[in-house]
Amino acid sequence: MKLRLLVEAKGANDMDLFVLIQKLDKKGKVLNHMVVRPGNPLLRSAMRLAYALGLKKLGLLFYSGPNGRMRVSHRQLDPARSTPSQPVLAHTAEELLTPGQIVPADIPIWPTGMQWHAGEQLRVVVAGYNLKGPMFPGMPLAPTRNKGEHIIHTGGKYDSHLLVPVIPG
Repeated sequence: MKLRLLVEAKGANDMDLFVLIQKLDKKGKVLNHMVVRPGNPLLRSAMRLAYALGLKKLGLLFYSGPNGRMRVSHRQLDPARSTPSQPVLAHTAEELLTPGQIVPADIPIWPTGMQWHAGEQLRVVVAGYNLKGPMFPGMPLAPTRNKGEHIIHTGGKYDSHLLVPVIPG
């Protein structure tokens, strides 16, 4: 899976992008999957409630959807390893942005498998910070280079899109 964004940084020469693909129910509520499912139904309910109330220390126990991240100065792809639906970043050179420059950012999204039912929705969330928080409690987040204004160009000549491989059921 990949998200292609055409981006521009006003007042900066680089940007860090974070992406989360969320599954929503028919009413628009985010669906998270419990990764570690305790046998005790009371404990399961308590864990779900704690997570819903923002106790992010339980973040590893819940799967909120596939995600990706990119430092735009490292947008160069490895052509030998990349496929149309799964870009692989080369990380061989830093290509800083210049004022007014609009560049494609092909953001790799972690592979996942999801089953969809009628009425469920998909939401793409893009941010300048780590949407999932730290992997472990107390672990610091990696610093970003974000400053200035970040612009995502869409429509017409700007082919920003999410590419999702579909396997019919």
